[in-house]
Amino acid sequence: MSTQPLFQLRKELSTSVSQDESDVTQSFVEELKSHSNVESSVGDKFTNEVIVTENEKYTVSKLPASLGFLPSTLDIEGLVDTYSGNASVNDRDNLYIWPYNSTQKQPSFIRVPLHEECTSLSCIPSVIFTWPAAIDDESTTKSAGVCIVNKKSGLVQFYEDIDTITNISSLLSKDKVYELDLRLKDKEVITNVLNCEPAGVVISTSNGRLLFITIRDFMGKPSVNLRSQLVKSQVGFFRSSNRFKEFVSLQTGAILGKGERIVSTVTRGGEFQVWNLSAVANSYKRIEVNLYDQILDSLQDLYPFANGSLQVLNSHPLPNDQAHLILSSIVDHDGTFYYILSTIKLDEKTNSFVIFSTYRLNTYTAPLTGSHYPKILVPSFLKTEVDGEIDQNITSVFVIFPDAVVLTQTSSQLDQSYPLRRKWEDIISFRGDVHLVGHGYDADSIFLINKEMGVLKITANAAMHDGELGDVRFIKSHIDQAIYFSNTSSNLIEFNLPENISLERNEIESDLLDSSREVLLSTSSYIPPKLSTLDNHVKMRVDLFKHLLAFTKANFLHRISPQVKLDLIESYEVLNCAQYFLSFIENNSEIAAKWNELVSASGLSNDSLFHHEVNRFPQMLSQLFEHLNDLLATTSDLSIRISYIDLIISCIYKATLEDGEQTFRFEQFQMATSELNDNLPWFAQHNFPKIINEAFFILKESAEGANNLAHYADKLLILVRVLYYVFKQLFLWYSDKSSRQASAEYQQLHHLFESSSLQWNRTLCEVNYPDESLRITEFYEDLASLVETLDAVNEDLSAEVYEQYFKKFGYSFAEKLFAFYISTDKLQNLYFKFPDQHEYLNKFFEENPQYGNVEWIGDIFEEKYGKALRVLTRISCTKDATTEVPLVTRQFRLSVAKLCGLADGGNTHIDEIYLIQASLDAIDGQKDIVSRLNRGTNLHKRFETSVVIKDFFHILCQSAKSQNGLSLSNTIDFYTILDSKHSFFCALKLLSLNMNYLSFEVTNFLNVIIWRRCILFDNWQTVGDAAQTALSDTLEGYFSEELYNSGCSLPRWSQLIDSSLVTAEYFQGEYGDFVTDASGLFDFSLKEIECIRALGDDFSVKIKAMIGAANEKTGKKCTVNYETNTIEKLST
Repeated sequence: MSTQPLFQLRKELSTSVSQDESDVTQSFVEELKSHSNVESSVGDKFTNEVIVTENEKYTVSKLPASLGFLPSTLDIEGLVDTYSGNASVNDRDNLYIWPYNSTQKQPSFIRVPLHEECTSLSCIPSVIFTWPAAIDDESTTKSAGVCIVNKKSGLVQFYEDIDTITNISSLLSKDKVYELDLRLKDKEVITNVLNCEPAGVVISTSNGRLLFITIRDFMGKPSVNLRSQLVKSQVGFFRSSNRFKEFVSLQTGAILGKGERIVSTVTRGGEFQVWNLSAVANSYKRIEVNLYDQILDSLQDLYPFANGSLQVLNSHPLPNDQAHLILSSIVDHDGTFYYILSTIKLDEKTNSFVIFSTYRLNTYTAPLTGSHYPKILVPSFLKTEVDGEIDQNITSVFVIFPDAVVLTQTSSQLDQSYPLRRKWEDIISFRGDVHLVGHGYDADSIFLINKEMGVLKITANAAMHDGELGDVRFIKSHIDQAIYFSNTSSNLIEFNLPENISLERNEIESDLLDSSREVLLSTSSYIPPKLSTLDNHVKMRVDLFKHLLAFTKANFLHRISPQVKLDLIESYEVLNCAQYFLSFIENNSEIAAKWNELVSASGLSNDSLFHHEVNRFPQMLSQLFEHLNDLLATTSDLSIRISYIDLIISCIYKATLEDGEQTFRFEQFQMATSELNDNLPWFAQHNFPKIINEAFFILKESAEGANNLAHYADKLLILVRVLYYVFKQLFLWYSDKSSRQASAEYQQLHHLFESSSLQWNRTLCEVNYPDESLRITEFYEDLASLVETLDAVNEDLSAEVYEQYFKKFGYSFAEKLFAFYISTDKLQNLYFKFPDQHEYLNKFFEENPQYGNVEWIGDIFEEKYGKALRVLTRISCTKDATTEVPLVTRQFRLSVAKLCGLADGGNTHIDEIYLIQASLDAIDGQKDIVSRLNRGTNLHKRFETSVVIKDFFHILCQSAKSQNGLSLSNTIDFYTILDSKHSFFCALKLLSLNMNYLSFEVTNFLNVIIWRRCILFDNWQTVGDAAQTALSDTLEGYFSEELYNSGCSLPRWSQLIDSSLVTAEYFQGEYGDFVTDASGLFDFSLKEIECIRALGDDFSVKIKAMIGAANEKTGKKCTVNYETNTIEKLST
């Protein structure tokens, strides 16, 4: 095995590892080892530090030492002393000291009892480390002393060298302790202890006193003495304390000489002092100013609520001489805390200061709790102290809160012309169960003590100090940390962002999508370039994506658009589908071979596709499915068919719908089905709906062919579930915009669903899954299939079973149910099974006039004769009815309609009855004509030379013999062109019976054309006996049947030769929809008028004579005005 590791924890740990295998975090190593992908070696520069999280700005690592030796109580305090290399934790009983930077997991430690066994302490003492008497700069861990201060009694105990204390000692040696009793006042306690060596120790008390203690004499020998009381008690005469006089910060400054050092202090009320302390000379105050009013003035314009809520919390000197950071807090009216960092610049000569900058922390707003006040740490301040110069323009600032550390920057060049005041801010939050018990810092890092985790080290990266963080994004940084470092349960970091932090939505969405793409396409530096198998690499990225989705849910669920949520889920689904696919083909060589052929033909490799182009995977997967569909259509091999179905179930159902849609879209992200993306879901693209539908029928066909359909019931059921979900999402997307529904793609897909869904559910019923069919169709509101399945379950299901669906879906369900009963001719159920749903039934027939053929039946049952009349008239007398409904059926319906009209009171339906009677008469006439045609009657020979009339006759014959209905006008027209002199009387009688139905224009036209063609029926040049002509026969029938009583007129010469009564518009309107050459009929009608004129005006006298003869022959029942050929008087 190679001595080179596959990839490194951090690239700076080993310079010999190739660049592309180095950028992997240590926590990632732990995760990947579970997959046996990583060798144990981590490089030549070995370290046991574990990277907890990191980004471009900082690194958080866990030091190796385990703190299992500490007591289980939470009531403890700690300290990291980077000068001595030691850390300490103590409770009321014991003090524990160990080298915090040890590379051993189980470090050596010292346990020091703090009291005799028969006694106990009333509080946890404060402990500080002290410097050794002689400093050895070459020693990594310097021998140090310890100073223990009892906060309540005021007893100060100093031990010069902790190396002389063994962890088996029952008590500290009496001869090695140096003590001082501070003689505290009643109820006075110590609040702060500060090592300000080489000067000594500074202590503050709850009474507002500030005490300076020396721990060595002028010869350097241990000796604890109260050197001076720098600030006297601030408690009033009546023992009332002023909380604003309480010291909240004691900070060391520069060492000025032997035994001399600067110390700065600040109270909650803003009293700021700088002291020059000396162990051998007099100590004095260098500066004393009150910061409160100026800080308040700097805030009030933006934060009016600062007045009355402002309090100073902490301070820290900056590397620049005479500059300090001041941390304060204000509270708004809603109780929200704001933490303010003010940079002040002191002027010792004038005993004054100016506020250089004021900045509000944006990432932390939690309220103050108990006595745990935040602390400011500025590591680079120690560089100034050690190195004597500032080598950076930017100073990193850490603000420690009980549950978080806020990082920010300030300028090291306090010059008003310098552009940078503060470049960025970030936060490291800790889990709610994390209890920080102590801290410390050196020139590069800060250290935090947690009993469970150990010592955490937070280091600001070099880029922070070089001013190269302009493009570093706060949100993306935290997203990436959550993705790549939240994979271990022991991690103390809370990667979720503070709840009330203000973030821009577009930045959140952009960073989420960027991080998503980095995981999807394996472009993040935290993702190793390769693992032992391609499947493991994709599986690892799937796990990373789950971290991303979990972080999104916890932090941005209501801050981002549905489109971004769906983009994230879709990317996860594609990656998860790819992982399921790789696992599947690993055990299926035949499908794997087809896939590899497809990948090669695309100019790709599996490595390149699944590492960096997995976004192309859905399209290629659909191509594979299509190829397999085509292949399976030509083979009867059941095993490969079942493997193909299993692949679809694995990739689409399990990886996509269950793991993606169900788990994240609906359960985790709580999205509504109606929330849609701008693009179709990936599983509804690339022809997947059609492909999966074909696969369903392939499986069904295979199972039926093997006579074992029930054996594959579960697979069929899963495919049906997939199909319904895919089509549901597809239809929701198309229906979101009307323009989409107009597309040809939508029409094709809609037709595919309509033509297939019934088959899906019939198949489920065949495999004894009717209940599943009912659940699916009810859930997806496929009511047509639901209705059919209900009927298939049991045709005699009671109405109560259907009631739940009527209540849930209302009229939509009723409409599908009624249509189903009509289509299956179950009219008994339609009218009588659901008496409580007649309102829906009436609405159904109103909205669906095409079902009028059964609507009238129910109306008659309910004795609604008027309504039945209207329905029957509508379905029997319309143009469509005359051409589509069989003649016998239409005649029956019209007869029933007439009876309904009479039963409902004929006078109220006179117009409908006229229409019905006209239609019945037309049907009788049509039947009579068909009978004549069957007996040999044909077209009159006069028309044989007219193409247009011959075509007209042919159309009329076809319509009549095919049982299609002819209109009344066409029927009358038909009579007038037959080769039968008796047909004219039939036409005239048919017209007379319907004078009230037809319009005056139509009546007048038909009346004239009957007489005109009746005259032209005979060749008058050869007529010997006028009594044998068609005109005579028709006139005799006219007078015999008294057709004049209906308003039917006699032939008038003026009308017979009047061409103005014949217009092209009339012919187009009356015949345009029936024949193709209405204008030809018009021209022929004009020729007929010319033929009448050609008989001469004397023929009018002949007509009069024939009218008189016919009247005489039939009994002269009326008086005729022969001048006008009109009936004027009826005979008595």
